[in-house]
Amino acid sequence: MNFNELIGHISNETFSDVIAIAPRKVRESLFSHYDIKTKGMLTLSKIKDKKEDRTKRLHEKLKLASNPKEQGFLKELFRNFLFTKRPMLKAALDFLGVENDFGLVEVETDFFKELNQEKVIGLYNKLKSEFSKDEILIYLVFMETPFLDKIII
Repeated sequence: MNFNELIGHISNETFSDVIAIAPRKVRESLFSHYDIKTKGMLTLSKIKDKKEDRTKRLHEKLKLASNPKEQGFLKELFRNFLFTKRPMLKAALDFLGVENDFGLVEVETDFFKELNQEKVIGLYNKLKSEFSKDEILIYLVFMETPFLDKIII
């Protein structure tokens, strides 16, 4: 699964969280690149609604992002998001028996690509008791985990 396919699987709320965590300059560059502008004058009561509307429109546009540059950009957005999800990273690495410092490791994580179906399903079942499906999916896609079709419903 690539990153624009992942965008299609996560909710608007989760995508909004991913965008909110990104640096302001990155967010505004994305909105500008996809020509997503705030419509009309903003009053304090409408700022939240306009922000949500812009984010939803960006979510829809990014579902179609398929060129390598866009995929790389999405990967960086998710990397930034995952850094704020260290309890989940720790839980996953602990489940897999990988030594870590609260979710961070000093070794390559290519071992995710080699996980068998049983281990992937076990990992997903372990994580879903504590973390959202979208967060888990972002992590597993980011780590290039195989057998994701077995956990995506």
